[in-house]
Amino acid sequence: MMHVLWVLLPMMLVFNRGGCMRGLILGGHEAKPHSRPYMVYILYRRNSGETVSCDGFLVREDFVMTAAHCKGHSMLVFPGVHNKSAIKPDSRLRVTQHVHPEYSSDRRNDIMLLKLSPNVTLTNWVKLLQLPQTEHEAANTTACLVPGWGATARGGENSQVLREVNVTVDPSLNCDTSRTICTRGQAGPFKGDSGGPLVCGNVAYGVVAACDIIKGKITYQYTRIAHSLTWINKIMNPLH
Repeated sequence: MMHVLWVLLPMMLVFNRGGCMRGLILGGHEAKPHSRPYMVYILYRRNSGETVSCDGFLVREDFVMTAAHCKGHSMLVFPGVHNKSAIKPDSRLRVTQHVHPEYSSDRRNDIMLLKLSPNVTLTNWVKLLQLPQTEHEAANTTACLVPGWGATARGGENSQVLREVNVTVDPSLNCDTSRTICTRGQAGPFKGDSGGPLVCGNVAYGVVAACDIIKGKITYQYTRIAHSLTWINKIMNPLH
């Protein structure tokens, strides 16, 4: 069952931070339909009236995780989607947004939780994605996956179907490693993929945040989820 979630939020969507839009981000392939059942497609309106999109992922029946810069007005959230043209909204749920209190425009702590009410119903097409269990947990492999509905080429439109691309975490990229994970190469997330997960071994370790040109090479930056676990647990379990 599709679920449509409305919420009034502030405005903003920027994926590139230093010139990634000038290069071609190719690679990846269409995901097997509903093989990433945690993925959530998000639409919202900017103050200008323009409709833009982000990605997100289910981390509990009542919470979606996405990027903090995916803030906007009249938000619509669609779990269980593969092909966007097949979306048939049949219900509306209330959503409360929780932006990380230390989020800043330079992409530090670029993470947001959307509280759903009532909960979504888990099915074969709608499932949860596991989060890290400790603040120091790191992926036990550098081979990871990024799914999303973003563009596949410079100047191209966002994909109608969910795609995925294999990426390699590179600890040598000199990111702010306490808050950020980086991957590098011609293949990676692009415009429209913001807010999606960096999945390593069936665990979400990062949230797609930005890309930049560093020393002539495209570098993709993901908010490190483990760094924000204290805040995440406070929001998701306020009585504990």
